[in-house]
Amino acid sequence: MRISLLLQREPFGEILEKTLSRFWKLQYGQDFQIRWYGNRPNIKAMQKRGEQVWLGNIYLNAIFTPDVEQAAFDPICREFAHSVVRWRRPLQRAYVSAASSHWGAPWLSQVGLGVSLPIPNTETKLIVGGNHKIRILDHREGLAYAVLKEGFDPVFMQRELETRRLVEQYGVLVPPLEEVGKDGYWFSERYVSGTPTNRLADASVAQQALEDATQSLHLLLNATMREESVSEYAGQLAERARWHILANHLLSKNQKESLKQTVEDLIGRIDALLPATENHIVTAVTHGDFQPANILVNEDRVWLIDWEYSSRRQAGYDAFVYGLRSRFPKGLSKRIQKLEQEELESEFLLVVDNWPGLERHNDSTRWRLRLVLFLLEELVLYLEENENPSFWCLGQGFLDFEKELWPSLQVLI
Repeated sequence: MRISLLLQREPFGEILEKTLSRFWKLQYGQDFQIRWYGNRPNIKAMQKRGEQVWLGNIYLNAIFTPDVEQAAFDPICREFAHSVVRWRRPLQRAYVSAASSHWGAPWLSQVGLGVSLPIPNTETKLIVGGNHKIRILDHREGLAYAVLKEGFDPVFMQRELETRRLVEQYGVLVPPLEEVGKDGYWFSERYVSGTPTNRLADASVAQQALEDATQSLHLLLNATMREESVSEYAGQLAERARWHILANHLLSKNQKESLKQTVEDLIGRIDALLPATENHIVTAVTHGDFQPANILVNEDRVWLIDWEYSSRRQAGYDAFVYGLRSRFPKGLSKRIQKLEQEELESEFLLVVDNWPGLERHNDSTRWRLRLVLFLLEELVLYLEENENPSFWCLGQGFLDFEKELWPSLQVLI
């Protein structure tokens, strides 16, 4: 998630100050004073105060020093220079080029960071914002550091670390872990700069990358599959959903009542479908956020990144996330309807039709059961993500998903 969006939901500047202070003290053994500037910083004034100057572009999701090497911007250019909207591409390419240049960055930066004492070797470093962690990329050192944001639940990082250790055993395409902090609040991995598949200019290269990524992910699914009772699995999901609804400080009373009723409606639909099909489901360890932005392509290979949402779910979960574009939930009910009618784009049908544990054409009742379970699994994830006490508003993704829940369920009735 870009810094521009993080600023809308949380006190990102304060969180960044505390996060970097804690991590850099561990890394360098010194106490650093870090000050967030919510407006374009006055470089001369900062230098006069003896602060090391960092510039921040909230739309490119990057914080860097004015003397940073151009090579440090490679992952940013790969991600943002090629717009997914055709008519925006020339303008966006020009903006990224200017905003990552030594002459343009000071003028196009919206925020800043002042650091005392100075951090060494900043010309090779780039700070990148994220949902649950801050990344510090060092292309010369060949490492990327992931640091849990101050005040955030460590469960997401713990899940990522557990899954990352697991997937490396099965040869899944993931950047290798290098070091894990003793407190479990940070880790380092091999530096990887790649282009997300939805930013690739060549559609055939993007298609091949998707096939490579899915085949890689199938290694994990096939190795961790197990059969469970549908009713028991759904009951566990419902309990988790109810608990998170009650614990969330941002949900209004009406929202809580509505969501609790939706949980009951989802369970009711599962109970109605079960007599017509078998009461078992295949679960596996899933990526949790399988989408084009997390499939990177570079000169070496295809990489699967960002495993913080990984967990055991129904084996087809990642296929539904990708095929239904559920990380952008607006319009989800219409996409579910199209999937039911086999009218989704061929790329998405290809992913869904060749997925372990999904026998798409064998049993329509079982297919609907999986989709209802998927809605319940998504609800649990969105509730977990938005339970953070640091947030001052619910994420837009959660609000969009909340609106789509009931229409999506109606499609499956």
